Amino acid sequence: MLRIKTKFQNINLINVHAPTEEKEELEKEAFYQKVEEIYDSRPSNDIKIVLEDWNAKVGREEIYQGVIGRHRMHLNRNNNGQSLVDFAAAKKHGGIRTSYTQKEIHKHGDLQIIKLAIY
Repeated sequence: MLRIKTKFQNINLINVHAPTEEKEELEKEAFYQKVEEIYDSRPSNDIKIVLEDWNAKVGREEIYQGVIGRHRMHLNRNNNGQSLVDFAAAKKHGGIRTSYTQKEIHKHGDLQIIKLAIY
């Protein structure tokens, strides 16, 4: 966690590396609890950005478009993706932004790492 003090508003960068989909549920639950604990410990008037490797597939389900945004690589989410969406929705964020904004024909492979910022 890095806190950058600025003239008008402080910025918190919270770097995470989530357990992979194959890990035990208890380990994944402990990870999300720790992220939430760190997130909630930061002052509420600070900008909070959570970024890096969530090991999640965030699908294109319409119901989550308000939280996830339009640019998603995978058709369906996995359990880690659901946990990520739940975390963002619970924190009432403006949205999750992945690094994938290319045209559909440029999205290929089964990349499981989603780099994003929650703000």
